[in-house]
Amino acid sequence: MTVEKIRRGTVEIAYESVGSGEPLLLIMGAGGSMRSWHPDFVRALADRGFRVIRFDNRDAGRSTRFTDRGAPNQLKMWLRPTSEAAYTLEDMAADAFAVLDANDYLSAHVAGVSLGGMIAQTMAIEKPDRVRTLTSISSGPSGKVGKPTAATLMKIVKVAKKKITSVDDFVEFQLGLAAIVGSPAYPVDQAFVRQDSEEAYADGFDLAASQRQTAAAAASGDRRERLSHVRLPTLIIHGEADPMARLIAGVETAKAIPGARLVTYPGMGHDLPRELWPSMLDHLRELADSAVDA
Repeated sequence: MTVEKIRRGTVEIAYESVGSGEPLLLIMGAGGSMRSWHPDFVRALADRGFRVIRFDNRDAGRSTRFTDRGAPNQLKMWLRPTSEAAYTLEDMAADAFAVLDANDYLSAHVAGVSLGGMIAQTMAIEKPDRVRTLTSISSGPSGKVGKPTAATLMKIVKVAKKKITSVDDFVEFQLGLAAIVGSPAYPVDQAFVRQDSEEAYADGFDLAASQRQTAAAAASGDRRERLSHVRLPTLIIHGEADPMARLIAGVETAKAIPGARLVTYPGMGHDLPRELWPSMLDHLRELADSAVDA
């Protein structure tokens, strides 16, 4: 797969695609790049008849970074969300539409995980005519719904205490994080986490970037009322053991969107276990087929 870049204003967005067939845009969550989608998962989607397009959100991977904005103040981010945001989910959704434009697609199936799910929801709200189907995975209708418990946050803080001065430090941090937020019923794919971490570190280490992306979600508020007007084939996938976006986040998203289908998996956390891919792939294919049938 060849990485290409497009420019939208002052922001450059990196993307790549594989396969042929119906376009499916994949949107990764906070801190992740397009490579955080496992290549085997991407190829499996292509085998199901999709042209899979994945891209680096702004402030991730090889897309434009906003390092000059520094890290948002965490307290202000929740008290006065818009005051700390370098950009919004609407800006990130506009980036995603620009990727579709660059590929000459008037519309596409859209699937996002975590923060990517929020961006996908925003796309469906902003320009529903450009979204064939919506899939929101491990996500919620706002950053406050299903947020992590204090106990989970304390575990993350403990892992993040060590200063990161090398790629090995970063890999250790990411493996520690995966152990906290991953699926208790399924093993962490340590080899993939290590590879993804090494590539992310090479792209440019900046923990504040994921905080800026989270600030964008906070600034965009609660989408439930706006989601109630979405009339698209919609699939909500959520882990019943997700500690980062607890199950209520998926439930509330499904309740907000008329006709949305909610699929939950026992023992799944805030990741995509390989053991569940066949089921997820079936649901994504069925969703796309339902849009064609309609």
